[in-house]
Amino acid sequence: MRFLLSWLKEFVELSVPPETLADRLTLGGLEVTRLEKMDGDWLFETEVTPNRPDLLSHLGIARETAAILGRSFRFPRWLSREFRPPEGDPGPAFPVTLEDLKDCRRYVGIVIERVRVSPSSPEMARRLEKMGLRPVNNIVDVTNLCMLEMGQPMHAFDLESLEGSQIRVRRAKPGETLVTIDGVKRLLSPEQLVIADAKKPAALAGVMGGQSTQITERTKRVLLESAWFQPSLIRRSARIAKLSSDSSYRFERGVDPEMIPLAALRAARWIARLSGGAVRRTISDTGESPVSRPRIPLKPRKAQEILGVKISSGQQRRFLEHVGCKVQGSGRGWSVGPPSWRPDLKIAEDLYEELARLSGVDRCLPTLPPLPRRPLQSAVAEDPRFEQEMQVRRLLVAAGMEEIMTYSLLHPDDHGKAKPLVGRGLVELKNPLSLEQAVLRNTLLVGALQAVSRNLNRKTDESFRFFEIGSVFGTTNADPTETRMLGLLVGGIPAPSWGQPKQSLGIFHLKGILQLLCERLGIESEQEIGSEILLKQSGKTIGRAGMVNPGIAAAYEIPEQVPLAYAELEMDSLPTRSEAQRKLEPLAKVPPAQRDLAIVVSEQVRHAQLCDAIREAGRPLLKELALFDLYQGKQVPIGKKSLAFRLRFSDGDRTLTEAEIQATHQKILDQLQKEFGAVLR
Repeated sequence: MRFLLSWLKEFVELSVPPETLADRLTLGGLEVTRLEKMDGDWLFETEVTPNRPDLLSHLGIARETAAILGRSFRFPRWLSREFRPPEGDPGPAFPVTLEDLKDCRRYVGIVIERVRVSPSSPEMARRLEKMGLRPVNNIVDVTNLCMLEMGQPMHAFDLESLEGSQIRVRRAKPGETLVTIDGVKRLLSPEQLVIADAKKPAALAGVMGGQSTQITERTKRVLLESAWFQPSLIRRSARIAKLSSDSSYRFERGVDPEMIPLAALRAARWIARLSGGAVRRTISDTGESPVSRPRIPLKPRKAQEILGVKISSGQQRRFLEHVGCKVQGSGRGWSVGPPSWRPDLKIAEDLYEELARLSGVDRCLPTLPPLPRRPLQSAVAEDPRFEQEMQVRRLLVAAGMEEIMTYSLLHPDDHGKAKPLVGRGLVELKNPLSLEQAVLRNTLLVGALQAVSRNLNRKTDESFRFFEIGSVFGTTNADPTETRMLGLLVGGIPAPSWGQPKQSLGIFHLKGILQLLCERLGIESEQEIGSEILLKQSGKTIGRAGMVNPGIAAAYEIPEQVPLAYAELEMDSLPTRSEAQRKLEPLAKVPPAQRDLAIVVSEQVRHAQLCDAIREAGRPLLKELALFDLYQGKQVPIGKKSLAFRLRFSDGDRTLTEAEIQATHQKILDQLQKEFGAVLR
């Protein structure tokens, strides 16, 4: 944004040299990137962030300058007089129709009669040229100067060229076209807002006017437009038209809704003076008045704690009033009403930033924040998801697992490698920073495999017990979805110790960890289907486990000699602590009776099937069941396997008789023989 020092001085008294002013503004958050002396005046150029549309005018720059320097801002008397309603012949109101208040909240139209179009004065032309705009004529130049002065873009129509003498603010119809002022014929879209007369579009709202209704030497009657348009709609409309203008630049960021009628009156009187015309008394003001913004609660003491600097409550109040806020309440707590021209002030943190900026950011020294009065544990325990994740972390770390954290953004090829394992759609970024971060992960497996590959390449370890809690992304009916998941990866060959032989980690180690989670978290069931393990809760599959396909592992340069088992569970489907209350039973006063059972079955029979059958047949006396031996060798026929189970029987405080134990033991054996053809070894 460019601004002229002479123009700025019309709103605020300035006595500091231009160089000093530039430094003070930069320290106050309004960065001056250019300072140049031009025709006896000084031209400033500043960087304006998208959240500060109020700084796109001399009026806004003057308000900001007054706040930074602690000076008084004022409207000049001659300018304040122009805000008064016009006098004279009222005449009929010009008809304006708004089809949707969401698209155009307010539309002000003023008719100026008997104008004479001519070139602007040399002084006006030079001022526009200093600001980087091209002079056109006395009517158009006034709308541009008012935009630079007050921040409200306006457009002047040749009233005689509007068919039906009416204005309709509506969406463009399919197939409609408009020849804009730059002479280009544009095909319009229903996503674009137009200013239309009774038959056709006359302007692309907020972006550029139409050639058929532009001001020419023959213009005698002018309709001056001043309006508020939906910023996102103007942004999309300009992008579709591949057209940007000074008006769209401001409308895209949002204009001050209270400035709409004031800017229109200012421009109308200015046009009338320069063209010899007369402003019609009746003003067309259609739409709703600006809606009052919600007030923001603010505690001065809290502001000091956040900023780490002592600013008295009186000084805080003065700073907020300098930027236009209405402050109500006592020194302990305030209710702050942000001004209409500051859409960026929405929450208390926004006000803290203003206080820091106006008091001097250099004063905000790094300090330790005060400790909360209540224990941290009680503060975080209010989030059930956090507590659930911490419980899962504690269980897995106790089981010998290590937590990893991997990137959510990955290369598309990484997902292609793991695609056979997952069925979620792929979410692609529309504007990625690089190809390496072009898609969102749809499984945690990719990051785990990359971690294994890096460790192997650096020869840091040969065994892996990784887990990660993170979000994965997919698509449902073309809409992106986010799911919190738990990924577990076990594999490799740990270094042998004097007490343990060299043995590779695999699916059985992973299954043991899953059984621990099921027991401690209250997951209802575990089921084996082929080579895959399913975890179920309330009849829904919430997790899957199995061996990683060697082809997928090879794609990450993991050799076949390093077997890997992987599981993925939905965190939001796991029982919460309140749902997974474990039932505690008192210790039995009588020791349990123990029996061993060794059977020979087909090697196709799964361990889980045998356990389910043993538990069912052993009720109610069977309390514990554990597999302690698996054997296939010379003493066992080919195609068979021998499994040995340790069974423990108990009935509370009562000592079981040998007959009861033997009867239950025989019942279990009979059930295994019936279902699986088991033979007692």
